[in-house]
Amino acid sequence: RGGGKEGEGVAAAAARGAGEARRLIFGYHPHGMYPAAACWFHLTPQFASLFPSVPSPVTLGASVIFCVPLLRDVVMWAGARTVSKGVFRAALRERGAVVLCPGGQAELVEHVGGDLDHEVTLCTRHHGFIRMAIEEGAHLVPVFVFGESQAMRNLIQWKAAQRWTYKRLGFPFPFLPGGFKGFLPLPAPMPLSFVVGEPLAVPPPGADGRAAEEDVVRLCAEYYRRIEDLFHRYKHSSGFPHLRLVLKHD
Repeated sequence: RGGGKEGEGVAAAAARGAGEARRLIFGYHPHGMYPAAACWFHLTPQFASLFPSVPSPVTLGASVIFCVPLLRDVVMWAGARTVSKGVFRAALRERGAVVLCPGGQAELVEHVGGDLDHEVTLCTRHHGFIRMAIEEGAHLVPVFVFGESQAMRNLIQWKAAQRWTYKRLGFPFPFLPGGFKGFLPLPAPMPLSFVVGEPLAVPPPGADGRAAEEDVVRLCAEYYRRIEDLFHRYKHSSGFPHLRLVLKHD
């Protein structure tokens, strides 16, 4: 895949807010077929210039990828860990920064992808990362990646079966990734544009150390409002003026 770039206005805002946050949770959007760039975008010089005092975040992924031979070895070599609650909390406390895809595999089910797909669907119903941010006092940093959905497409469009297997087995199938040359399971060679938003401060947890549900709902709404703002502000300059963003709440 090609290199990424940041929107200048957002980059400046992120740099101003980064020094204030002791812990950061980067939300990577969209999930696409498999969001490999979530493992390396924070290794770029541009990221280091935005967050000079932040160590390289730990990338968190679905537990199923750690069960697949070769894929498991690659993601572990890249330093990724499973996105279970205990590992999430431990990684955040240990490193101070993590990256995850809030839409998860529910978003994979909605993914079509490719140059002919003009719609990006984000699934917003997962609130665990919001709750974790409040309980651990971590700022939320929205990241939208233009080109992620277009680099890979699902050659099998059978959403009824994919939703059924996801709900009952925890992983959607059948699916067949295609990107390079139109059918090979590698991303198509195209530039990715990483737009990083300003860190979003969170309210303190309750006296019991837990996040209040009303705070979770309110913060989730604000978080995705910022994602929408990033999308509409930078889709033209990123080379994707035709894209539409859909937020799926159920």
